[in-house]
Amino acid sequence: MAKKRQKSDPEAQQLSLFDQLQVINTETDEDDSWWLEDEEFGLNFESSDRTIEITSELLSLKLLKEAIKTQNSDDVVMGDFAEYVLPNLLRVAIGVTAKGGKFFDELDRRRGRENVRRDNAGDQSLNTHLLNGLFPANLIEQRLEKLDTTVKRVIKEKERRLGVAGFILHDFEKFNYRLFPAMSQRYQEIRQDFNQNIRKLSVEEHREIIEVIVLELGLDKFICPENPENWREYLDDLLFIAYNAEVGNNANLNLSEHGLNVVLSDRKLRQLIDLTRLSDLLASVIKHPQDAEHRTLNELLHTLSDGQ
Repeated sequence: MAKKRQKSDPEAQQLSLFDQLQVINTETDEDDSWWLEDEEFGLNFESSDRTIEITSELLSLKLLKEAIKTQNSDDVVMGDFAEYVLPNLLRVAIGVTAKGGKFFDELDRRRGRENVRRDNAGDQSLNTHLLNGLFPANLIEQRLEKLDTTVKRVIKEKERRLGVAGFILHDFEKFNYRLFPAMSQRYQEIRQDFNQNIRKLSVEEHREIIEVIVLELGLDKFICPENPENWREYLDDLLFIAYNAEVGNNANLNLSEHGLNVVLSDRKLRQLIDLTRLSDLLASVIKHPQDAEHRTLNELLHTLSDGQ
């Protein structure tokens, strides 16, 4: 049993976000947990089995739910996101770094590299990145629905749900697979191996990974609230959005090359990809305000708004 800390201890103050105590066991591997051992990454994990006392619901979850309800009081899509996805997303991503800064420094050291320039590799949690992009992009999408735009004409509730899910999944290789009980040991090991790249696996392997993440995050219930099992119909659509969410990150709008069997029309997919890219860029703007003047962001807004 981990030792209880006094409230004056900074780490105890961090745990005070929880209000009802329960016991959770967590495990990390000694050989690949080096980047979790530094407090600058948000959490201070041990490289052995441990028991920690945490609460059943984060204060941050309560605040985020309230914020979503206030900002989107009549929006059933965001309401369902807060209900089905947000609690799970916080659980698996709130302390998982997006692997910037010191992670890259250590990775370079292990590979014998020095002074590698990465202008935008500052530390940021995956959870923060996803929410920082999702919320402002959703507000812009709602604005686009009020204008005479392609978004208004082709993006309805189902497409919006798929777009949100696609953005949550666009960094599927960055999740800590050890936090997903159903994830195969093979993918967990590949994820921890710096010499292997999840993105370079086959489409079929990506399908298996995405399926585990979707079910663990509750995205199945979010995509198809009436019949969650039906989400699998859109598995390849989600993969296609994830593949093309970041400009220059192996983006490829050629469906035949990926071998994907999508359900949505090309027109709808391209709008969802643009909205997902917008989310990713807005997450960058929140962290680096100067990026608001970047040509790519302005061009994307121009395209989505049909020049308006």
